[in-house]
Amino acid sequence: MSAFIAWRLATKDVKLADVIGAVGGLPGAGSKKTSARVVLKADKSYHAHFDVHRDGTRYVWLQLDLVAGDAREKVESIETLFTTIGPHLPGSRHAAQVEGLAGATYELDLADWEPTVKLPFSMPGGGLAPIPGAPAIVGVDVEFQQDPSELPIRRGFVSTYSSADMLVVRFMLALETTLDESVVPQLLGEAKKYLPWFARRRKERE
Repeated sequence: MSAFIAWRLATKDVKLADVIGAVGGLPGAGSKKTSARVVLKADKSYHAHFDVHRDGTRYVWLQLDLVAGDAREKVESIETLFTTIGPHLPGSRHAAQVEGLAGATYELDLADWEPTVKLPFSMPGGGLAPIPGAPAIVGVDVEFQQDPSELPIRRGFVSTYSSADMLVVRFMLALETTLDESVVPQLLGEAKKYLPWFARRRKERE
């Protein structure tokens, strides 16, 4: 599983030069005038990438990606990152909730998992008839219409890849978090919460 969360902050609320300097000063980081990126350790099952960059003049983007596998190089922790940049992010100083866009991707073994929607299927009424080769629909991409305050999940995608014996699930969420290390268990918890909407272990059906 991989996951990410991105926050868009108003440039006027961020001490960008200080954030870039703080991130760029961490081991293994790289920085430019308007951006910086660093690899971080988490636990043995995943590590993190953190990126900060200015988008034009109005916004600054912060993004944290969780990636499978341990960090190979000697790097700092996610907690150290947020402790370092916190003084330069107004929301961190008073534990304010900041709205972010989060997402998760699962690549699952079809021998152990199945989609909750039966795939593949043909288009009712022959809607794919103009396309040669007798195509079948092997994926579903849905958008959720409820207000994010009631239902945080925004988009969901599930598809089977029989040639690779793989089931892929992706979804995106509107997620309010504090800008600190607590975002990691929150993000992982939300990803785990919504996975059963799209995929289930085969033994669960028996």
